[in-house]
Amino acid sequence: MSSHQILGLIIFAALLLQLGLGLSHHLIYRRTKKPTILGKIHLFLGPAVILLALTNGGLGFNLAMNPQGKVPYAVVVAVVGLAFITARAWLFFGRRPAAYRPDEEGLQAYKTFGPGFSPTTGGYQDLQTPVSVVSAHAFEYEMKDQLGNGQQHPGPR
Repeated sequence: MSSHQILGLIIFAALLLQLGLGLSHHLIYRRTKKPTILGKIHLFLGPAVILLALTNGGLGFNLAMNPQGKVPYAVVVAVVGLAFITARAWLFFGRRPAAYRPDEEGLQAYKTFGPGFSPTTGGYQDLQTPVSVVSAHAFEYEMKDQLGNGQQHPGPR
């Protein structure tokens, strides 16, 4: 048996282990709502298996008696690996969480229901400035009258 075949069997066993760890962690997590050590092993075993598989691909050229295929394979693996590392770094460091903007959120609610209705066009016009507190309260009182019995509309305040 060659090193390529032995490593291939190890990778196959590691993939089965990876599947079992992921499934076991998921079932336990659904019951307990707490992370498990199985999940952490699963998390680190995945990239290790991928690295072993890439190495095994290069070893396969010796078994196929095609040593000149190693260089193009190594170039493709290096380019894809660099792209993967760059994407992971961008996801980890580059993305910033979206800032919460309550003014824009409140404005969006008034676009669908508030004082932006235009009777001439039959639709709502885009409001460029925030709605004043006075007009918001007037709108709330109008909704109370329409709903009857002094019910308040669950709209924005």
